[in-house]
Amino acid sequence: MDVRNRSTNLTDKLTTHYESGKKKSRLIPSVGFLNRCAPLWYIVVIMGVAYWGISDALPSIYGKRSVLLLNINTCLCYVIFIEVMINWMCIHLVDSSYKPHIHGTKQTEDNGSDAKVTIDVSSSSTDNGRQSKFNYKIYVASGVSKTDGSVQRTAYPYWSWVPCLICQKLRPPRCHHCTLCGICVLKRDHHCYFARACVGINNQRHFTVFLFWALFGTVYSSCHMVLYFFGEVLPVIKYIDIVPPIAFVRALFGYQDFVISFLMLLAWGLLAFTVLTWEHFKDMIFLINKSTTSFEHMNEIRITDSRTLQDKLYSVFGHYWVLNFFVPVHMFFKPIEDPLYWPSIKL
Repeated sequence: MDVRNRSTNLTDKLTTHYESGKKKSRLIPSVGFLNRCAPLWYIVVIMGVAYWGISDALPSIYGKRSVLLLNINTCLCYVIFIEVMINWMCIHLVDSSYKPHIHGTKQTEDNGSDAKVTIDVSSSSTDNGRQSKFNYKIYVASGVSKTDGSVQRTAYPYWSWVPCLICQKLRPPRCHHCTLCGICVLKRDHHCYFARACVGINNQRHFTVFLFWALFGTVYSSCHMVLYFFGEVLPVIKYIDIVPPIAFVRALFGYQDFVISFLMLLAWGLLAFTVLTWEHFKDMIFLINKSTTSFEHMNEIRITDSRTLQDKLYSVFGHYWVLNFFVPVHMFFKPIEDPLYWPSIKL
């Protein structure tokens, strides 16, 4: 059998395997379900909070005190909303996929594919000329068993070019295949369910800026939500209405206004986003400072980078990195990084 035909058959088998797995988990919560619903939840919360704040909360809090304060806070709300939405869209639209005809290739005769990955740490060895205290290995799918249909995996050194059977190409170190996006992503950090895209070499800046403005916006909104809640909402509700399902049921029977139940839903959604954005923003600052990725940090892959903090910021944001926090400049200032060979990284 021709090698290319055999590789294509393996690709078809792997695709069938993943599709069958999705069908089996259709009735239970899954990453596919989360990938479809998380952006909708984000849109409802961000739109609802922005509309509630500008049309109702801010006039209620500042309208009787100072028109100037009302106008300043209203403008600030618009700025936060625009910055969050622009960077949220850029996370999805800015491409971080590996394109051999653009980024370059490395020839090999190996065949393989990426799937779920585990890490094995063994004794010291040298990978690709890099002296390492540990020999980190990555396991990628290389076929499907004929007996039980399970995915067969082959081990490769983590810091090496790994074959991807699904994309039919080799991918460089730190580049991983995402089954949700269907692409190999350079310097893949993780899959962002709220943007339905992977965070990688080119859109990591937008994810970081998105978290910055989202954290600022959620904290700002939460402070005003407390003021508005105690001044306008609490006097007209019962304490059990704080729980959104109970408030909704009471509204169905005419004991409460549907607006109250919707406000309670927004309040809890805002609280959840505040916690999520803080945790992710804190982690992202740590990862940028260490020049590592979420994948490497979770799997305890120890790397070192001798560059200064400024150079590390340039590797993510490009030159004039502060501008990224106000306007998207990814088309003008590219990340100063080699996403194929990573000369400044040592294991």
